[in-house]
Amino acid sequence: MRHAFPDAMVHGYQTLRDALDAEMKDDAHVLAAAVVGKADLIVTNNLRDFAPVLLRRYDLDAQSADTFLVNQWWLDPTTVTQVLAEMADE
Repeated sequence: MRHAFPDAMVHGYQTLRDALDAEMKDDAHVLAAAVVGKADLIVTNNLRDFAPVLLRRYDLDAQSADTFLVNQWWLDPTTVTQVLAEMADE
């Protein structure tokens, strides 16, 4: 991930992660990094661990990867189709 998305690294989330640990356990680091990184959305196939009430506290939403991809396609089907074709060629 660091190689593919070097600008996506979030630093300084550890304090919030520690505070969220009691509520989230294994996924506290994901929510903390999303909050500190000012994300709008968490894309995960582990939706059951991201309670809507907790996400609302931080003005976040979570979507499965499939839902995210379909939403991107509806926004720009040409670009999404092109990117998927390029990925399939790799």
